[in-house]
Amino acid sequence: MDNVTHSLFAVTLARTALGRAGRGTLAALVVASNIPDIDIVATARGGVNYLRWHRGPTHGPLGIVGLGFAAAAVVWLAYRIVDRRGRPPDAPPDAPFHMLVVLGMIGVVLHILMDLPTSYGTRVLSPFDWHWFAVDWMPIVDVYLLMVLVAMLGFGRPSAEMHRRKAAIALVFMAANYGVRGVAHHEALVLAPRLFGPTLPRRCDPQEAAGGLLDRWPRPQADASGLEPGRRCLMEIAAMPSYTSPFRWRIVARMSNKAFLYIAFMLLAVASGAEVARGADLDGIVVLQTDFGLKDQAVAAMRGVIRTVDQGLTVDDLTHEIVFDRLLADMHARGVAVAEPTDPLHDRDFIRALIATYSIKPTTDWATADAA
Repeated sequence: MDNVTHSLFAVTLARTALGRAGRGTLAALVVASNIPDIDIVATARGGVNYLRWHRGPTHGPLGIVGLGFAAAAVVWLAYRIVDRRGRPPDAPPDAPFHMLVVLGMIGVVLHILMDLPTSYGTRVLSPFDWHWFAVDWMPIVDVYLLMVLVAMLGFGRPSAEMHRRKAAIALVFMAANYGVRGVAHHEALVLAPRLFGPTLPRRCDPQEAAGGLLDRWPRPQADASGLEPGRRCLMEIAAMPSYTSPFRWRIVARMSNKAFLYIAFMLLAVASGAEVARGADLDGIVVLQTDFGLKDQAVAAMRGVIRTVDQGLTVDDLTHEIVFDRLLADMHARGVAVAEPTDPLHDRDFIRALIATYSIKPTTDWATADAA
């Protein structure tokens, strides 16, 4: 989940019975709920290095213990420094250090548990096991959860009793939200074979249960030695959540011949916005259709991730700059005298040349070509 959600959830927890631990409870929970993402320092060596370490050891067993202690130490030291300047007379008793450690570990564990149901997943066993685990119920940012957490923090009278009631309401909504998404995810997997129809082959391993609760990857390549030439089998099928609705899912199927069948968005390229047509069958081709251009590190990082999964994949880019470059080259090849536009979307001479050169209307040429 995003760090704003982690922080708001920590504030909500501090308004429950955990808040009775003493001064420092809120700070310990907020710090601990965000400290696992300290792996962002890996970006100092580039985006690919960050992806290599993101949600790694800081989200595993060592991170729970080590970062729990670190969060407690940071809060305990910060309050010691603040108290040297004068302790507020109405300040509540300090939470003992061992309680701050417990709160720190609780915050880290809940951070990991909130990351696990997302489609991005996390490596909960690293560094002992570097596999990714995910439940695929939640998007990285859940706008409905964010709205409820914000509303419950600002609505009502500012009293301790009201704070506890609003925290309880927020926690009940969270449980219901996870429950609804869990049921919807299960139904999406059940209905997925109907979307693909006869194009969906049988499973490579008939014993493998479809739609298990916890997904784990990378998976070993399927043994397709028993298949007839040109045949393929289904390795896995997944339902990916959308940002807008818990009832809208993107279905992805992975085949044994390293080809992917996509219904809406490609599994690897979804982070960069790559989109392919419904039902497209691409044999080892990944098209990154983004507005990042060719120089942004996000595109380079995504290319690196794709290469680590399968070096045999062909990666093509389709960006705004490439589109206009190809249009210009084609127009020049047709003998159209047009200057390179500084702003292609608003350059009137360039737009007039486009309209004059190309037929901007539906055609039936494809039907004639197929008939021929």
